[in-house]
Amino acid sequence: MMSDRWKAALWAGVASAVLAPSADAGVFVNAASTYLATVGSVTSGQTVTLSVIGQSDIYTPYSTLMTPTGTPAYSVAGTPAQAWGASGSPTVPGTSVYGAAGPYANMGALVGTYMATPLVQSDYFLIGNGGSFTPTETGTLYALVNDSYFGDNCGGFFVTFGALTAGPQQNFVCASSPLSPAPGYTAPTPIATLLGGHQYEITASGYEIIGSNMIGSPAGIAPLVNGFNTGALLLSLLPNPSTPDIFTVGANGTVRFTAPADATLFAWVNAATYSGNMGGFVTQVAEFSDVPEPMSISLLLTGLGMVWLGRGKANGKSTRSD
Repeated sequence: MMSDRWKAALWAGVASAVLAPSADAGVFVNAASTYLATVGSVTSGQTVTLSVIGQSDIYTPYSTLMTPTGTPAYSVAGTPAQAWGASGSPTVPGTSVYGAAGPYANMGALVGTYMATPLVQSDYFLIGNGGSFTPTETGTLYALVNDSYFGDNCGGFFVTFGALTAGPQQNFVCASSPLSPAPGYTAPTPIATLLGGHQYEITASGYEIIGSNMIGSPAGIAPLVNGFNTGALLLSLLPNPSTPDIFTVGANGTVRFTAPADATLFAWVNAATYSGNMGGFVTQVAEFSDVPEPMSISLLLTGLGMVWLGRGKANGKSTRSD
């Protein structure tokens, strides 16, 4: 059995590599980290735009997914999300415990500061869903997921300068969440919005700890749980799917498919239990409609071959070598 100390050491060792998104994805603000993430430089009085995507996972004692404003990302009767109320809360429900930003932001929200070492709660302000704002100071903008204890968190937010443009949709799927009080019930994480008839490529990468096993592939490992590998990243176009509605990524963490209709793509980690898990997978969903299908490539090559033969004949040259 892997001790908590070893789990923490292993996760600390891979966190920077696992959670770092691609260069164009902005900065990942890890909900499990007490360290401020450096978003970038800002100038007082000069309006900037921030784009924020993702979800933070706060333990309550069951996992609850939060949007960047600290409101529950889902609402299902009987789940821990309802303990926070529809608009979230700056304190742990039933207590007077505030997060790092105190009353200035909900628990699980994305907050910012201009100080490398904030001294008081008022040094923080709500970034939330981002958008345009005018910095009040010149220097570095830092970000943090607002909480009072970070050791049992997961997920986080991708933050980048500028407005969101068409391109890959990125998110983080936690191995520890979400779990409701009803054993075995999972509420999948929405990771992308799909358009019917469009073709998509899903890629996933990262590490997770399921029980005593460290898993570095979103394809998961044996033994099977609910008909799928332990730790496998499961995908569906339905929020509460049955087995026929579920599909997985390959061993390389990639799968391609065509969306049958406009839909939301959901993802979750397959496990028999979630309470002791750590880590998860960064997901990216991108359209690949511009990539030729194998048949199209074959026809293209055939066409090029015919052109080449035609040119050879036009020049009075033989294409035979015998």
